[in-house]
Amino acid sequence: MNTLDKTQGHTLQITHQEIADTLGIRRESVTLAAGKLSHEGLIEVTRGQLQVLDRPKLEAMACECYRVMHPAQQH
Repeated sequence: MNTLDKTQGHTLQITHQEIADTLGIRRESVTLAAGKLSHEGLIEVTRGQLQVLDRPKLEAMACECYRVMHPAQQH
């Protein structure tokens, strides 16, 4: 969400491997999580691109720390 906050739209040009490297986790874990979020209609993932389809629901699923760090964030 923090990376998306820095963009003008709802699409990130990023790969599963780049996300995994940033978080220090395996790419397979990113693929599984992205698949679940995609199945729930929150994101759409294509090769090298992640598009947020339902930001309010995605934010609701995020940890409490995001809401604490961005209390005035309006979307």
